[in-house]
Amino acid sequence: MNTTFFYQTLQKKVKKNPSLKPLLTQLDAEIPIIVDLLKHTDWVFRHYSSHKEDHSKNILNNIYDLLGEDKIQSMTSCDIWLLIEAAYCHDIGMCVSFDELKSELKKTHFGKYLDKVKANKYHELNPFVSALTADDISKLLNSPSELIELNNLFYQLLADWFRPFHGYRSETMIKDVKFGACLF
Repeated sequence: MNTTFFYQTLQKKVKKNPSLKPLLTQLDAEIPIIVDLLKHTDWVFRHYSSHKEDHSKNILNNIYDLLGEDKIQSMTSCDIWLLIEAAYCHDIGMCVSFDELKSELKKTHFGKYLDKVKANKYHELNPFVSALTADDISKLLNSPSELIELNNLFYQLLADWFRPFHGYRSETMIKDVKFGACLF
């Protein structure tokens, strides 16, 4: 993170105005925790592109490419701090602990979600959910390759379930004073 132009620009602004140091201190404390959390996004979202630290840095690099150095240098320290925080925090809601997963699968709204997928013959996971809720699930377990496919489809189902809520989950995690506590 400290190699990004945004971070380096914020460092320069803090040198000119030491009263802004809490912004850097907060980033230096939080970003390693967030980076550690982001390592777990691929547990449920394994078929997605990487949402680890490299994803956050790519977002900052893309913003850099759009705005350019002059615009970034003219931004306030708070704006730069906010962009860095947003780039790192926006997908932490994709981090799902094993206990959280078990809890979600027991809730009635997950069952309603399965019914919705089953009722939509055009949903890409319809054949899987239809077989999963049928009495004859053994037809999915005919061979090791079928078992691997079953595992893959199950994680796609989980990702499809959690994805619409990941923004809310990110917000909740950010607001939670126990944010730094390891979820895994």
